[in-house]
Amino acid sequence: MVDVFQPTSIFLNVAPLGRVPVLQLPTGEVLSDSSHIQCYFRMGHGNHPLFLGGGFTLAQTLQVSALSGGLMEWTVAAFVESLRGPGLINPGNRNEAFENIQRTLQVLVRDFRGPFYWGDQMRVSDIDLGVALAYVDLRMGRNIVDAHPVLRKYLDQL
Repeated sequence: MVDVFQPTSIFLNVAPLGRVPVLQLPTGEVLSDSSHIQCYFRMGHGNHPLFLGGGFTLAQTLQVSALSGGLMEWTVAAFVESLRGPGLINPGNRNEAFENIQRTLQVLVRDFRGPFYWGDQMRVSDIDLGVALAYVDLRMGRNIVDAHPVLRKYLDQL
């Protein structure tokens, strides 16, 4: 476990940007960013059910992953803004983050095919979205996801 707000020198040697996720391979090589890590596993295990489309296009599944990443980025922005403290918080920044989070959640609800995001089987985009929704819960409070019962049920299932 790494506290990215207080990273250790060991972590920063592996991840000089101080960002997660990062994967250090047995060879010592390092992959940063979830999309690159997924690409690495897809290349070696492309026939695994997590990577198969199940009737949905690669573009559709990649879009869910991109929306998930953006959801986490805006959640980080809102959280970091809240750390500024009374009198220093820029309400415009926090409102922009909140509006982007809400708009993204609405799109995710609109396109949801359930019980997993793209239907009956778990895909790699479900991992991305599950992590993003759990992070929203952690940093913004459960009420944000709770306002979208389909996504709450989905997250609880994951």
